Amino acid sequence: MLQRFHLYAFLILIFAFIIPVLVCAEEDMSKPTVVRGVIDIRGYNFESEGPLTLAGEWGFYWDRVISPDTFNVLVNSPPDHFVTVPSYWDNLEKIDSRITAQGAATYSIRILSDPAVDTGALALKFHSITPNADIYINGKRVAEIGNVDIDRLLSESGNRILLSPVLGNNDGTVLTVSISNFHNVNAGLNRPIQIGLYNDLLRSREFHLSIEALFLGGLMLMGLYQLLLFLLNRKQTASFFMAMLCFMAFFFSGFKNEMVL
Repeated sequence: MLQRFHLYAFLILIFAFIIPVLVCAEEDMSKPTVVRGVIDIRGYNFESEGPLTLAGEWGFYWDRVISPDTFNVLVNSPPDHFVTVPSYWDNLEKIDSRITAQGAATYSIRILSDPAVDTGALALKFHSITPNADIYINGKRVAEIGNVDIDRLLSESGNRILLSPVLGNNDGTVLTVSISNFHNVNAGLNRPIQIGLYNDLLRSREFHLSIEALFLGGLMLMGLYQLLLFLLNRKQTASFFMAMLCFMAFFFSGFKNEMVL
């Protein structure tokens, strides 16, 4: 009976790890990507192809943050660099000595879409941005997560997952994200940003939440099981350490993924 329980617990843990890996398989490389700050989604069918990740070369402005007054000036000036998103900006220190983990910066892209397409049906999905964000679309602030400021005394961290409508026009959509980091070891757009039909993104989020619930549930059950083994036999210290490992993985995953505890 005990061996069968061991087998069930092991299978739960295996499925908890395997299923998220299968769900997060790499996207089709033929899909549009951001090239030198521009992504062309004209002709892309969101109904049949699904949401699109805004990955590629974003414009990067170091030590500058967006405000309604500075939006047009910034997006119409050349960026300091084109950087890969998603990634942390810490790695840019190799190509620009001014850039450090501590500081502020703005990312920018232009999304070209068909004028005939109803952009009101589209939405942008932002995962947790490290450590805060001011998000503007065509000069309008759509989200303020924490407080972004080049002054370290005014900068505040925040954490929120966001679905925002796409405010497009005939010239396309200009998306900017300002971040100030005086709090964490790393900073930058290190999580994927997606564009797609609002209902599709909502369904996708609910599906991923259910997968993460399965994953976290498997970790918790395994941790409780190993802790019970240790309480029944205090000599099995390996069970205690395994339980602690499962609990730490549970809390770490819970705070880092969409299912924030």
